[in-house]
Amino acid sequence: MSLSLKKRIDNLTDVDISELVDDIRALRKDVTKVMRRVTPNIIDSTKAAALDGVSDLSDMISDRASSLYRDASRKGAKTYARGYKALDRKFREQPVASVLIAAGIGMLLSKLLSSSHDD
Repeated sequence: MSLSLKKRIDNLTDVDISELVDDIRALRKDVTKVMRRVTPNIIDSTKAAALDGVSDLSDMISDRASSLYRDASRKGAKTYARGYKALDRKFREQPVASVLIAAGIGMLLSKLLSSSHDD
């Protein structure tokens, strides 16, 4: 603390201190009034900005999910078509083997299902 400031503090009278305390109280009231007026506006604008951000993020996520779904659907359809063509080709190349395999699978399933009902 500088020497001149210390002298000024030492020379303060009770009246000066009382006026200073009154000024600080008045300043506190004024700041409180200003904060009461400004705070709702700050909160409202912050809330609006946050909601806009959430809405934008939601739109981005929705767009990305739709894009991924379309890509997966296309790839799934292509994979299904390739599998169907391959299976069809096998049936046409070896029709007797295909029928025998299908019959064997049918018999196996009937045995498994009938034995599970016997328990």
